[in-house]
Amino acid sequence: MAEEGKVGSTEGSTATAALLLNDELHLAYIGDSAGILVHSAAKSFVNLCPQLDVAEKNPQEVDRIRECNGVVLTVGKTMRVQGELALTRSLGALKYKPYVIAAPHVHRYGLKEEQDLFLVVASDGLWKVMKGEDVTRIVSENSKSSEEEVAKKLHHEAVQRNATDNITIVVVNIGKRQKLLLEETYEGSPVSKCRMENMMYSSY
Repeated sequence: MAEEGKVGSTEGSTATAALLLNDELHLAYIGDSAGILVHSAAKSFVNLCPQLDVAEKNPQEVDRIRECNGVVLTVGKTMRVQGELALTRSLGALKYKPYVIAAPHVHRYGLKEEQDLFLVVASDGLWKVMKGEDVTRIVSENSKSSEEEVAKKLHHEAVQRNATDNITIVVVNIGKRQKLLLEETYEGSPVSKCRMENMMYSSY
């Protein structure tokens, strides 16, 4: 672990983790990576991460930091913890403890028995240039394509919109994955069916 004030003490990461358990989706997230649940037939979506840990978008986080005697300053057009970091929660970022914490937000969502549900999780490079409605449109228009192809189309659209941050996108066809799991037996089941293979696209 990096020592205070030395190389590495400012480094951190966001994270979004999802667990599909029976008919429930459990989600934990920290930082500004986020996810949505797309209903492709209805062309609608549910925002799974309503509390992004960005100072200028979350006044409750700003209040929490100030109650800890931390400082949130506006630098240029961006509010920053201690005048430096835009995120209020992060893995790592030791220099900014105890103001920047690693406690995740945790939510649980009930799922209906439908075959057109897609989970889209992405880093802020996507969400800075695309809204949930934009992502939902692309997913709905390409719902018959593979998960990887949908992720590539989302990435392409973000690049066309002049995205400048790194972009990592995971697309999961929940209906398809649930069906595969139900068809498998415990012993000797083809594990490759449910791996992350063909679900993610990333660029830096």
